[in-house]
Amino acid sequence: MGDIARVGSREVDLTAHVLGSAPIERLEIFDGTDRIETIRPYRTEELGRRIRVIFEGAEQRGRSRAAVWDGGLTVEANRILSALMINVWNREQGITGQSSTALSWKGVTTGNLIALDLWLSERDSGTLSIVTRPAKLTIPIGDIGREDVVFDAGGLERRIRLIRLPDSPEKSNLALTRRMTLREGEDTRLFVKVTQIDGHQAWSSPIYLFRSAL
Repeated sequence: MGDIARVGSREVDLTAHVLGSAPIERLEIFDGTDRIETIRPYRTEELGRRIRVIFEGAEQRGRSRAAVWDGGLTVEANRILSALMINVWNREQGITGQSSTALSWKGVTTGNLIALDLWLSERDSGTLSIVTRPAKLTIPIGDIGREDVVFDAGGLERRIRLIRLPDSPEKSNLALTRRMTLREGEDTRLFVKVTQIDGHQAWSSPIYLFRSAL
């Protein structure tokens, strides 16, 4: 999996092959803590009426790190056809109430993520309002697209992200090659992170590369 290698060239090819247990939501390439690229296995024209609201991060390091995301949302000039909450494993948490225009839930993160998926009657109409203890926001639904819309909520990388997904993603495998430029005077630390539609994630071990004259 991981390795340390001396490289004579200034550039290398990074190849990744992913075979998931569920459709893939994204693959991210990192050099250490720096995100180099985010790859999504679906095109903009494939996006549908499915909105994902992601809650992630922690209150702080160590004890008392739990970020409590109990809250609710409402939609105006649109309707909720169905909803699903992912990555919630406590039976006392999850969706607690639902109507055609409102939703309430209980959920906690401690550095991980939980998410709500909404299937709406109209693709771009109306507004979405979210109220939680860490953050509140209102956004036109038409402004939610393929790229993350991020709302910071303080704490330790605590935030709300919104994206639009295909109504029923299907692609569970992905293969790619990228040309990577190595850092000057320090290690380049390459790894990939995969997130599935069901919220499950996987990381490769890092490959440490350093330049050296051959």
